[in-house]
Amino acid sequence: MPRAPIYPILVFNLICVQYEIKFLYAGRLKNLAIFRRPFL
Repeated sequence: MPRAPIYPILVFNLICVQYEIKFLYAGRLKNLAIFRRPFL
């Protein structure tokens, strides 16, 4: 198996994971801010 294409894929996956974590965290904070008012 060629080893060349593996490294860029790993870097791309790391970047995607970081963005996913940021968006999930921001979305969670937004959801808490939006959905906490009616329930409380």
